[in-house]
Amino acid sequence: MERGVCDNRFMKVLFIVPPEETYIGASSHKSIDYKREHRPRLGIMSVATYLRQNRQDVEVRFLDCIALEMNFSDLEREVLDFKPHLAGITCLTFTYIDCLRTASIIKRASSETKVCLGGFHVTLYPEETLSQKDVDIVICGEGEQSMLDLVNGLDKGTPEKADISGLGFKENGALFVNKDRPTMKNLEDVPFPDYDLVNINRYSHVLAGGDINLAIESSRGCPFGCIFCDIRHSSFRYRSAVAIVDEIERLMAKGVRSFFTVDDNLTVNKKRVIKICELIVKRKLRIDFKVSSRVDTVNEEVLYHLKHAGCSKLSIGMESSNQKYLDFLGKNITVDNIIETIQTAHKVGLPVFAYVMFGLPDQTREEMMEEVEFLKRYKVEYASFSVCTIYPKTLLYYQCLENGHIVHDPWPEFARNPRDDVEIPFASNIYSPEELREIQLAATRRFYFRPGSIVMHLKSINSWHAFFQKAKLGLRFMGISK
Repeated sequence: MERGVCDNRFMKVLFIVPPEETYIGASSHKSIDYKREHRPRLGIMSVATYLRQNRQDVEVRFLDCIALEMNFSDLEREVLDFKPHLAGITCLTFTYIDCLRTASIIKRASSETKVCLGGFHVTLYPEETLSQKDVDIVICGEGEQSMLDLVNGLDKGTPEKADISGLGFKENGALFVNKDRPTMKNLEDVPFPDYDLVNINRYSHVLAGGDINLAIESSRGCPFGCIFCDIRHSSFRYRSAVAIVDEIERLMAKGVRSFFTVDDNLTVNKKRVIKICELIVKRKLRIDFKVSSRVDTVNEEVLYHLKHAGCSKLSIGMESSNQKYLDFLGKNITVDNIIETIQTAHKVGLPVFAYVMFGLPDQTREEMMEEVEFLKRYKVEYASFSVCTIYPKTLLYYQCLENGHIVHDPWPEFARNPRDDVEIPFASNIYSPEELREIQLAATRRFYFRPGSIVMHLKSINSWHAFFQKAKLGLRFMGISK
């Protein structure tokens, strides 16, 4: 049996969102790749909250290094000061190198600290992650219960790690990855992330005028089948309308008035979203919120209720206005669906934010620029143009391996031996990454630097802070400001 890590003291657990200095797979032009926001990391916050509520004797700290604008030296000082028994790090594929550097710093500052990594990348490559020298434990899938079980075991000095589903660990030089843990079926059993863990003043967005802008998780999983997404056709669960509005009220008590839904599926269940809106109106909650949606899960009734409840922007994942690319991406929608949703949103007074994907197989520069003309034609107010990147274990990834578009698969090797010069695979078979970024920048400038767009953004400014934020963003798009 392992000796307890606490030595009869209160156990201390530190949760970390690492500094972001080595971003892998960034697909935006440098003039666009600008931090317009700090978003709360709800996944790891939920794990920390679940532990805190179930083990009130454990001292839990949370460091969002990105929101706090901390570098690795700052992080090391925090670890030296706190000396946690366990450190949990959230890890995505494009933050993997920074996560491992964080693990190394923790071990250097506090060698007895157990280092645990969790997140999407870890779930995809558990053994490869666990093989890294400074990683002691990995958690795959949803981490709330696995982390609680791990802490309970470590605290007692009898961590029967082999019995904890979703856990991977090292023992006598060997690597072990346990069976998967089933997803939590009832989200009502999972507390909303506790914003007392963080400084909420750090979370804002330039398009929200710099106001505090907090996230609400309304659901987990996704019932749809987009080929570029790694959670396609996964177990879809959602919170009740009452729970969501109760959470909004709780955050309003902290002085917050601006919210967004972190998931794209608030509108999947039309009755639920209408009930949410009715409760917001009934309780007289004066808020501003943004909603992300598919174009085929809203209608005029839903959009009317959203607008009436305080929704100020509808974000849609249209990806393309060309039917052949919609079909390729597995969107299961039509161009007419997109047009109808845009026009209906405008009818009820909702601005639209469209997400568009560039660099699809066989897609030409002319076709990409036609996307801008489509958005202008239908008077879409906001847009984001991204370059299609092939991330591991998506359906797009497997298709590109099968058809030979990916000749050398970089991801397993990157998981084993991460390097910042890894060649990220892009979907385009015509253009280089550099050419795609130039097209992306040209599209962004063509869309936003129009008289009508500029006037609209000027009219939306309600403070000097918002003015300077938007001016800085505009100058960066023009290549004038860094």
